[in-house]
Amino acid sequence: MESIQSTSSKKDGFIRAVRRPSSGEGGVALMIFALLLVGIVPAIGLAIDLAIVYIAQSKLSAAVDSAVLAAARGLSRGNDSTAQQSNAVTVAANYVAANFQTGFLGASGLTSTTSITTQSNSRTVTTNASVTMPLTFMRILGPSSRTVQATASATRKDVNVMLVLDRSGSLAASGSCNPMKAAAIAFVGQFAAARDNVGLLTFASGYRIDSPLTTNFLTGSPTMTSVINSINCTGATNSATALSQAYAALATLNQPTALNVILFFTDGQPTHITAENWIPASSSCSQKNKYVKGVIGTSANYPPSGTLGLLDWNSDPQPLSSDLKLISNSGCSYNSSIWNISNDVTTIKTTDIFGNNFANNYTSISYDGSGNVVINAQNMSNVATNATYAAAKTIQQGGMSPANNSLANVYIFSIGLGNAGYPANTSLLKDVSNDPSASYYNSTYAQGLYIAAPTTADLNPAFQRVASEVLRLSR
Repeated sequence: MESIQSTSSKKDGFIRAVRRPSSGEGGVALMIFALLLVGIVPAIGLAIDLAIVYIAQSKLSAAVDSAVLAAARGLSRGNDSTAQQSNAVTVAANYVAANFQTGFLGASGLTSTTSITTQSNSRTVTTNASVTMPLTFMRILGPSSRTVQATASATRKDVNVMLVLDRSGSLAASGSCNPMKAAAIAFVGQFAAARDNVGLLTFASGYRIDSPLTTNFLTGSPTMTSVINSINCTGATNSATALSQAYAALATLNQPTALNVILFFTDGQPTHITAENWIPASSSCSQKNKYVKGVIGTSANYPPSGTLGLLDWNSDPQPLSSDLKLISNSGCSYNSSIWNISNDVTTIKTTDIFGNNFANNYTSISYDGSGNVVINAQNMSNVATNATYAAAKTIQQGGMSPANNSLANVYIFSIGLGNAGYPANTSLLKDVSNDPSASYYNSTYAQGLYIAAPTTADLNPAFQRVASEVLRLSR
């Protein structure tokens, strides 16, 4: 029987009673506490071990995630598929080891394997990794360690890229021709030979596909490097024709499951178009009272009116050492003085020969009573701008190319060099690329990017930025 002892005291008029527990009651409390420890200590130990395993799992998952992304980038290195895959496997193993160090929280036995599977216009890298984690408290219940595993995959699309390079005379005048070539060569080296297709189109007053889209751009004869090095910068700037022909090349290749890209580089504003030009009966030309296909344009740097002669649109393959020549049409005043073309050509149609519509209100154009474009210096400048915008919109919309084919989801990246006397039009190039900051940005089209290169020192970083963006999109 429990004994109860009580005492009483009186202080300040109050009587207090004090209850004294027996020694047996304290023993019961100790027994309850001991029983609780039997359950709590293992639970705490289990929680600690599980926390360690969870941390290891998270770190290993992050390691394989970074490994497959790096391996996918590594698929761009090497002259053939075997070398590229070997490089990717090595890169993945190095990334796993670098991001999950041996000994982390007592880990041991880190292993990783990487495999690459090939599909149409894409390759998938898969990395599996495992590591053994020691258990401190759970070993009381049996296991002394636990194996942690992680798997990640990344797909690298094949890339088809048309490199479109302005080779106008202003590049030579500013000393930018050679730096542009060096930046372009470094750009080409970022892509996977034997898998990616890379092509080269250069343009000035006219255009030339100097190297068609091919997977042997690094090893063919001549190599892309030698072709780029042979570029000579001379002539004006026919941007619309260059964009249209680059798009036609990609659409003709017709690989919609690959990543299709145009890199458009220019140091100036568009000055020329390829049009049907009306030679009136009043002209002194031997060919008159008819439309003549030719390159026509303007430049603010050319006196007195800035209007140039009519150039032969179909003189390809043109040598890189010169630009297009004047159309052979005896008696024409532009044959003797290229400043007097307005004596021979009075109007042009509202589309160029590739279907790019000038009458899109991107800039203001004046017309004659029949709705044709009037020939004058300002009109020609605005027409060249409008034609460039129209060509870009056709590409963005996946419209019909000059080769009567089409391709959706083509990305346009543009680089504008800013050191020419008639420097690149930033607003136009943003719209050409469908850059998010463009005035006419459309979220339903492939989102490209405009990159400004104020000086020649900015060219290589600009080209490398595009390469990085393209490779990011390919994953």
